[in-house]
Amino acid sequence: MVADHLRPLVPYLKKYRNAYIWGGICVLLMNGTWVLFPPIIGRAIDGMRKTGVSLHTIGVLALMLLAVSTVKAIFQFLIRWVLIGASHGRHHGQGHE
Repeated sequence: MVADHLRPLVPYLKKYRNAYIWGGICVLLMNGTWVLFPPIIGRAIDGMRKTGVSLHTIGVLALMLLAVSTVKAIFQFLIRWVLIGASHGRHHGQGHE
């Protein structure tokens, strides 16, 4: 059975459990943020098709896209920082050795 073959990894996984949990939370938040991008684009396209879009609306939609992209980038950085740190034997609160 596969679980029997993975049993030797359990102590390692327990040691870095918090890093994996935080990394998983960051993955969910990043993807949850990124799914907001297409509806914003859709609103812009729908607005242009119906009546045209004012300069104010374009500015608001552009700022919304910038905000979503920025939040996604922050979570993507945190994912890499936490999970790569765990893969290198470091976890949050532990200095370089």
